[in-house]
Parts: sequence; C-alpha cells; structure tokens
Amino acid sequence: MCISKQGVYHCRFIKWTAYAILIAETLAYTDVVFEYMDAVAFIVIQSTILTAGISTTLTLAIRHYMRVKRIKKIWKTDRNRR
Repeated sequence: MCISKQGVYHCRFIKWTAYAILIAETLAYTDVVFEYMDAVAFIVIQSTILTAGISTTLTLAIRHYMRVKRIKKIWKTDRNRR
C-alpha cells in the first residue's frame, strides 16, 4: 500500500477499514450524546465493527493478490509457448 505521485493509494480495498472506523466513531459519538448502550454491549459492538472492517479489507486484498498472481502465471506460461 504505497502512495503514488498523484497522492492516491494503490490499495482500493482499504476503504472498508475507513468505513468501519467511520461507523464505529459515529456510534461512539451518538452513545456519548444519548447514552443508549451499556458498556459491555458498546465494547462488543465496537470491536465487532472494527474486526469486520479489517477482515473484509484483508480478505479482498488477498483475493485480489491471488487473482493477479494466477493471471500473471497464465500470461507467463502462454508467452513461453510461443
């Protein structure tokens, strides 16, 4: 995950982690204002949201890596046959 010269991240799957952080922070803010959750439920929900965001990002990135690796392998073997 590096930044190009244009300042754009190459990993497009990191947005799911950002979405999870946004949802978790929104939930935390609304809980402070309205106090509608007890502490244990709040911790469980927060950790579940963050874990889901990070695991989604990792799963999508690994699937993408495996797909690219397979395509490059097919292209490389096809080029060697010619």
